[in-house]
Amino acid sequence: MYLSGSSLGRLPGWPETVTSVTQHEPHLLPQQTEAIRAAGFDNRLVVAVDTEANNTFVGSIALWPLGVATNGVEWQELGTVFVTEAYRFRQSHLGVADELHRQIIVIANGHDILATTTNDKERKVWQRIGLILVPFSGLPDGVLPATCVCPFHKIGVANPLDCPYRDRACTAAIAPETRDRISLI
Repeated sequence: MYLSGSSLGRLPGWPETVTSVTQHEPHLLPQQTEAIRAAGFDNRLVVAVDTEANNTFVGSIALWPLGVATNGVEWQELGTVFVTEAYRFRQSHLGVADELHRQIIVIANGHDILATTTNDKERKVWQRIGLILVPFSGLPDGVLPATCVCPFHKIGVANPLDCPYRDRACTAAIAPETRDRISLI
């Protein structure tokens, strides 16, 4: 089952669980419980649970506002994408990651959507759901500094805009609707 918005109230401890997984995954930026809770209450977060296993946490995905707009349309970044080991496709043969992405894209209705990752498996999900790879240099003004916020311990440089991984190990993708809107600029 996929929970978002008010339906998250049926799952005790979900903010702490999602926060915990962000602390230990190398491809995720750590998040604070307050930010996770706010994303849930703002209907910018989806949590997958296994209802047949006592509502076991399966995974999550969130939208993080970038504080940038192009032609009046706000940008949001897909993040906090996580599926527990037992429910990843290789082990379970379930498309949990794909469905989390589909659900959050519906929630993002009307916003420009950006995704960034250093995770090869995440890039494969992007392909399956139709996100389009783009170079960071092709992003509209203001989007690059809003998304490139990785800390020194992750990228080895003090200024995230000097990231040595950008367009190499770290890639970006946008939703087809976003491409259609920004190509009209």
